[in-house]
Amino acid sequence: MKRWVFVLASFVLAAGGFGFACRADEWTVSVPGDTKFVLQLDIQAFRATALGGKLFEIARNKAKLELSAGDAKGKEPNFDKIHEMLGFDPFAEIQAIVVSCSDYDRPEESVVVSIRMRKSTGNLEGLILALPGYEAKEYGKYTIHSASPEKDVHMFGSIHTDGKGDKTILFAAQREAVTQLLDSLDGKPAGDGSFKTIKLDSEGKPILALEVLEIPTEMIGDGPQAGVVKVISKVSLRISESKGDLNIGISLVAGTEQKAEQLRQMAQGLIAMIDFAQSANPEDQDLKAFQKFAHDIKTARDGLSMKVSLSVSAEALNEIIDKQLGDH
Repeated sequence: MKRWVFVLASFVLAAGGFGFACRADEWTVSVPGDTKFVLQLDIQAFRATALGGKLFEIARNKAKLELSAGDAKGKEPNFDKIHEMLGFDPFAEIQAIVVSCSDYDRPEESVVVSIRMRKSTGNLEGLILALPGYEAKEYGKYTIHSASPEKDVHMFGSIHTDGKGDKTILFAAQREAVTQLLDSLDGKPAGDGSFKTIKLDSEGKPILALEVLEIPTEMIGDGPQAGVVKVISKVSLRISESKGDLNIGISLVAGTEQKAEQLRQMAQGLIAMIDFAQSANPEDQDLKAFQKFAHDIKTARDGLSMKVSLSVSAEALNEIIDKQLGDH
């Protein structure tokens, strides 16, 4: 494998930090003003769950196995060598990942990736020197790195260290996104609408938050889902952990309260259909599996928002994972 692929991967793995603050049930992120969606995953919170810990161990073992196997010529680096090359253990150091994008048609031209880390970026600043087309320019007290890992792909990044020594590395397709985010992290007001703050609140300890601020209706198609999408202006997804289960919350924002009520009735009808099917055929194995997998399914309307919440059994998820692994 070409060395720049590993270097690029290492840079992406360490790309960290939108303006970020959090408490137990809320994340706040600052993103470019034209952002159409933002996704945040708290790696360590997910890893702390029984399910997450299991998946991390599987991923680590799989990485070790595949990298240690090497190619036919035995030239692939093993896992320990990659750890040594990066200068840190990505499974331990990476804290949270944030991705935002402003263009669905050409996401590579507006993507901003952030991976918040602990206090070390290892050997990354040295490794990125090897990337094709590497250049560096000063921006105040910061260095803006840029490179072209592939034809027609140009990326920019910079490292920010806060007063506590925590590292924040910005990685974006546009240089302006990096400089503006650096200013945001330093507490400098944007003042021109180039940035906005989004609160990603959640019930319980948040693991994942997705905010779709503009729905790509042209990509939805003409099926039954098209009618639903037409009345929705915003979608939110939250996944948190409580008492060993994963809590999933979906919020759909409509243009009017009447349309929001239509969405609630649709969701309630679907839940009732599942309940009816289970009562009509209690021995159906698929329905029994679903009942074991998901529980406490509820719908509610709050003004323009229709909300669906459910809990997913971590035990049932573990059984599914074990079965899938057993089948392979």
